Amino acid sequence: MAAMMLVEEGKLGLDDKLTKYIPESPAIWKDVTIRHLLTHASGIADYGGEEDTMGKGVINFRKDYTEEELVQAFARMPMDFAPSAKWSYSNTGYVLLGIVIHRVTGKFYGDFLQERVFHPLGMTSTRIISEADIVPHRGSGYRLAKGKLKNQEWVSPTFNSTADGTLYFNVLDVAKWDAALYTTRLLTQASLDRIWTVYPLNDGKPNP
Repeated sequence: MAAMMLVEEGKLGLDDKLTKYIPESPAIWKDVTIRHLLTHASGIADYGGEEDTMGKGVINFRKDYTEEELVQAFARMPMDFAPSAKWSYSNTGYVLLGIVIHRVTGKFYGDFLQERVFHPLGMTSTRIISEADIVPHRGSGYRLAKGKLKNQEWVSPTFNSTADGTLYFNVLDVAKWDAALYTTRLLTQASLDRIWTVYPLNDGKPNP
């Protein structure tokens, strides 16, 4: 949603190369576009997050990183495939999109969402995760470990604020968000149609 808002404003292009906004990108990302990141077709490896991978050895979830340090860490991972060759879910791609939004707007992506999406829709409980802030009616997070429920693993504030998730919602706010997607309150119909359109891969077939 944030990316398409910036596309409508002419501040971002779907076919712009990632290197336009993150010039320190490694050479292996040279053909990756904003569209690739949005559609999980970039080939940039998922940095992980599951207990058995813990960032594929490039990320320490207990450490705080600057955006520049995250880019440097992700740059050490090999590509999974060439852009548009396949579809594969990538948290890394969405972290990078959050960094792009920050660089284009000068605002942390969470603040941009608050200003342009959550506040206008009256999503009063939705926010970026924060362990420090007092959040009324906050629910606890859990994980499944060998078939048993455990408290979620502690991660640094960095990994509770990247653009691959890290949001608190309640069910009423999720309903407001869902309802807005069937209107033109946030985007034009043409932009919404683009969002709903399945992206074709290099072989011309839609991604799965």
